[in-house]
Amino acid sequence: MKRKILTLVLPLALSSLSAQAQFVLPGAGYVQYGDAQSYSLPALAYATDPTKTGPGNPYYVVSTPGAIKDLIVVATGADGTPVNTNIAGMDNAYSTPNGSGPIYFSTDTYTDPNQVGGNFTGDNANTWDATAGSLKSFLQKANGGFEDMIFFFNNNQTNSGGQATQSLAAWALIQVWDYTTNLNNPTLLGTYELANKVVSTSTGEMYRPITEGGGGLFNGNVTTFASDNTSGGPNQTSQRNPNAGTNMQTDYVLSGGALCLTNTGILVGCGATLPAGVTIEQQFDHNLGANQAAYAIVFPELNTLLTGLFNSNLDLSKITMSVDLRMGCAPGSSNGNPTDPNTPYNVCNGTGWGYGREINNGYEQVFIGKATTVVNVPEPATLALLGMGLIGLGLARRRRA
Repeated sequence: MKRKILTLVLPLALSSLSAQAQFVLPGAGYVQYGDAQSYSLPALAYATDPTKTGPGNPYYVVSTPGAIKDLIVVATGADGTPVNTNIAGMDNAYSTPNGSGPIYFSTDTYTDPNQVGGNFTGDNANTWDATAGSLKSFLQKANGGFEDMIFFFNNNQTNSGGQATQSLAAWALIQVWDYTTNLNNPTLLGTYELANKVVSTSTGEMYRPITEGGGGLFNGNVTTFASDNTSGGPNQTSQRNPNAGTNMQTDYVLSGGALCLTNTGILVGCGATLPAGVTIEQQFDHNLGANQAAYAIVFPELNTLLTGLFNSNLDLSKITMSVDLRMGCAPGSSNGNPTDPNTPYNVCNGTGWGYGREINNGYEQVFIGKATTVVNVPEPATLALLGMGLIGLGLARRRRA
């Protein structure tokens, strides 16, 4: 069923993109992972201009320290040092593993970064936190209204081992807490999950790209997903741990896997057996290194909640967004071979399966952009600022009105 959806929808998404001259995340062409819409930036770049997918293409998004210094950085390993100072009322960036670091990263176990401007309400030890007030100042437009948040991620795994070493497991949970009436027992306003499933009660799906039967749903409806990670309060992460599971069933999304586009406009696994006359036209690699973002991730319902808060009379210094981020081979991941117990199998490095989970190179980054922020790389001779663009064709039309 998933392959059928890919066949029918992808050509439409690509054809609608080809006419776009600016950075616009379309209303189609993404994969739903829980509450998140995940866009492949290499695929969008190719759809926009197949002859020019590097600098100058609006979907070539750089993540060097100089390019993201004015953005909000959630996690970084660039040169082993912070790349910026975030806004007052939020944490600075977590440090992700470097080349010699561990195979797993979690905001639950890594040292909480220093706060910008001192302690703030809702600053917890197990999550990256930001007050709604600080987010409002970042997302507010000069002429009124607010932009939507876009999360960017760069995948910086080892290339030498093929898909097994290029892939990386990832999961995230974002919660918004209201501390207005009780600092010790806040009210949960919303929970938004990036997970390898589209049914909230599921314990996860197969750890493979979507073109090979993995979790997620092409152009899925995020409003039909309601995360069940609502128990416990801030810092009680043991009550909302993702299911590491097996490669047949896990909450962790596969990042970094390659996708291939056929001459008939269909996305397939790059090792797929193709019928006569069908060939691979383009391969989209997502293990692009520390200097280029591979994915743009949007949480539409989270953006709607934040916009409502920004337009309210509430004390936004007492409302906090908390991000629980996990990457790599999580403790509890099963090494049992789901298809043949006698075949060597390693869930962390991908032996016997073809797609690994562990961090093997480090320096992954997660950062937040907005419509007016410059993170697109211009051509070397171009000095003009390039805007980030608007989320979705529908939003673009509404904002132009």
